[in-house]
Amino acid sequence: MKSEIDNPARTARWWWFFPVILAVVFALWQVQLARRHGLTPSKGGAFGLFSTVDKLENRNLRAYLLTQTQEIPFAIPQTVPSTEELRKPIYRAASLPIEAHLQALTDELVKKPFTVPFTGIRVETWKMDFDSATLRASRIKVASRTVDAEGHAQP
Repeated sequence: MKSEIDNPARTARWWWFFPVILAVVFALWQVQLARRHGLTPSKGGAFGLFSTVDKLENRNLRAYLLTQTQEIPFAIPQTVPSTEELRKPIYRAASLPIEAHLQALTDELVKKPFTVPFTGIRVETWKMDFDSATLRASRIKVASRTVDAEGHAQP
């Protein structure tokens, strides 16, 4: 008498669950990146695509030239010539603002010529948040990085 475990039709069925298990693992990884590292929920597998207003279009980068006496805000794409070497760091710093991506962006910005002598540069990634209790949208700073004029990180 054959046992049910020896039945090839039964043992082959577990492979059917592999795509589901893979999708669940991928979704959990994306949730972890979104919560801990600021990944936009609509990126990755788009599991949070319609669940939030935090999308790449609603994120912005703020940049400041630091001088001895003031902070001068500047818009990265408008002020700095948008070259190919800046396109990727800008996109990555907005969509997943981890330290390495912000460092790549500040490294490129420090190399650019500015008309104002500066002692440092600060780049911040901001996202939009919506409070369902008060029905108000607000901006929240996700991450920032400050470097001196040579590109060394500052506290």
